[in-house]
Amino acid sequence: MGGAGVGVILCQELTLDPTTITGSQWHEINQRLAYFWISLAAMAGFGFSFLMAHAVIPSLVFTRDLPDQATRARKLFYAGAASLFAIAVVFLVLALGVFRVIREIYPRWWM
Repeated sequence: MGGAGVGVILCQELTLDPTTITGSQWHEINQRLAYFWISLAAMAGFGFSFLMAHAVIPSLVFTRDLPDQATRARKLFYAGAASLFAIAVVFLVLALGVFRVIREIYPRWWM
């Protein structure tokens, strides 16, 4: 029975004590969440573009389903993939700024 009391004390010490979330904090969370979704969409676009350039177009050209001139489109898909990857990284870094707001809401969590 003494072990149950110890568990209760430990749980009381580890509980988080959030503060009231203000309107500006909600706005910041909303903005950072939008950055996350943009980053996710850019990652999906990167994957599609890279797959087209690196696998689909060469395969279709090799099987003669596409003419040889279609290999020129690979450069465009690679350029698109590179730019979408850069966009995804930038917006993901912006989205990670939400941890500042979380630190304001849960000040004891970061001790």
